[in-house]
Amino acid sequence: MRELERIAVNDNNFVSWVKANFKRQCGTCLLKDIWNYIQNHFQYVEDIFDEVIISPVQLLVIKQGDCDDFSLFTHTILTIMGIPRKYILLGATKQYTHIAVYSMGITVDGANPNYNIIPEKYKYFDFI
Repeated sequence: MRELERIAVNDNNFVSWVKANFKRQCGTCLLKDIWNYIQNHFQYVEDIFDEVIISPVQLLVIKQGDCDDFSLFTHTILTIMGIPRKYILLGATKQYTHIAVYSMGITVDGANPNYNIIPEKYKYFDFI
């Protein structure tokens, strides 16, 4: 994921797109804007066979992904905008099965139709 983020952060067209679409000065407003963008422009689709991670640049083209794709997209935008962020791993057990992004006390989970809500089934979490 880090390599895909590095490539996106160094893609001048993607950086320009991010800065044109996410101009908010309010950090927490930006988080909600990113979540809204994911909800309104992308379709959640689970990986069929093995884990496939889609780059943020490619996600804009294919418009579908899963939790890791949406998290990478969110994390990359926050990186470009200079907002502190961490990935949050979630699981019903200590074997994590879900990923989102945590920033400024808010969880941005593009795979969740509810903003800043961690579903009750996820009893365990860790930040990376």
